[in-house]
Amino acid sequence: MRYFEKSDAAKTVDEMISSLGTITLESEEKIIAAEKMYEALTDEQKGELENYVFLVEARITLDKLIEESIPVVLTKEEM
Repeated sequence: MRYFEKSDAAKTVDEMISSLGTITLESEEKIIAAEKMYEALTDEQKGELENYVFLVEARITLDKLIEESIPVVLTKEEM
């Protein structure tokens, strides 16, 4: 139960995070936009967020997907 009114900026970022859905390589622009909006918040507004952990998880998932999509090139010595 919340005893304070959440700022409009925090509501907007929470909504952006909630709208991410299933994370795919195509989610990168949305994740970056949400991260930029988060960084623009004051510390107090950051404390108002209810689902910041989902943004962190989205970034981790995206980074893994990007890493998995990059082809591995072995040098002659590694072969």
